[in-house]
Amino acid sequence: MNVHVAEGMRWEFVGKDGKMVIRAHVVSALACSGGLAAVLLIDGKWGYLNSQGAMAITPQFDTALPFYNGMAQVSAGSTSGYIDPPGSPVPRPWPP
Repeated sequence: MNVHVAEGMRWEFVGKDGKMVIRAHVVSALACSGGLAAVLLIDGKWGYLNSQGAMAITPQFDTALPFYNGMAQVSAGSTSGYIDPPGSPVPRPWPP
């Protein structure tokens, strides 16, 4: 997946061949990176969809960024840090 298109309250992810890959009913979505796309659900929590459209990382974050070098920066409440693609916390030291 490499493109997401806003259509009202629905985001569609389009593959390189131009065909729709995922149609998700979410409030917002970020670019797909490493096979995962951060999505904001109607309840205000961020999670990650995989390239098949399944929720790969349960929506539980107040903020979430795309994956980069195998990690994504997330926050929940007053706690922030990084997670790996399965959704597990990445121990410190973190990148600058």
